[in-house]
Amino acid sequence: MLFDLLGYRNRWRLLERLGPDYVSATGPIVIGGCGSSGTTLLRRMLNRHPAIACGPESTVFLERVTGPTELGPRMGFEASEVERWQRESRSQAEFIDRFQAACLAQARKSVWADKTPENIMRVDFVWRHFPKARFVHMIRDGRDVACSLRRQTWVKSEYRAAADVAARCAAYWVERVSVRRRIAADPRYTELRYEHLVKRPEETLRALIGALGLVWSDRMLLPEEDERAHPSAGPAFTSSIGRWRKELSQAEVAALKPVAGPLLIELGYERDSEWSRKSELVSPP
Repeated sequence: MLFDLLGYRNRWRLLERLGPDYVSATGPIVIGGCGSSGTTLLRRMLNRHPAIACGPESTVFLERVTGPTELGPRMGFEASEVERWQRESRSQAEFIDRFQAACLAQARKSVWADKTPENIMRVDFVWRHFPKARFVHMIRDGRDVACSLRRQTWVKSEYRAAADVAARCAAYWVERVSVRRRIAADPRYTELRYEHLVKRPEETLRALIGALGLVWSDRMLLPEEDERAHPSAGPAFTSSIGRWRKELSQAEVAALKPVAGPLLIELGYERDSEWSRKSELVSPP
């Protein structure tokens, strides 16, 4: 009755205040980053590993978790199962552990990885409740990210002028990527560049798997049969790198530049503030 009256989020908040923090003994791989940065490509590559189960976007680490009727079918579970895990859990972290165990049992694998871009805004929550978790931050040139984000309904409905949309996308990218500044020194944090992943997939994935303490598998480079028709299936194409030069107008670039410019330089995507659509392409470190 209490669950029905309060809903699972309010129930969890209440129970968490009455007892000690739930701390998991598991060590999941948590993937985050600004949307349209290649997290889906990465998750498909990781899911091919014989030990890693990395399914579709779950949202389970977010403050607002997708409801059972949508989350269940998306992940291959009955909605009633997901609702039962929520009912039986005294906290969101405990629910995540139940969800993780079910994903591993379903996939018959030993390491769970969750890919949800907005996980980047929940790093503190992740490490407070899952201190053994490894966080993988996917980063991509913010100008290329803006090319995709500007088509999203949430930004188009808020801003009408193309230049305003570009600036909003840049601010969204900066807010999420800037999280790295306070967590990059943590040994549990690994940063991965989209450009490296598509240009040098094997080298980049080998380094990532090593950082995660796992054994390399060549299967990561080979798309599974059910992936082949999906646009995020391998091989990855480098044509998406620098797409902003053709797709963004001068006005959009001018609006985006003061917002994203300093971080682009910090990340090595540009050498200085004099860049333009005609400037030389810089390969990030």
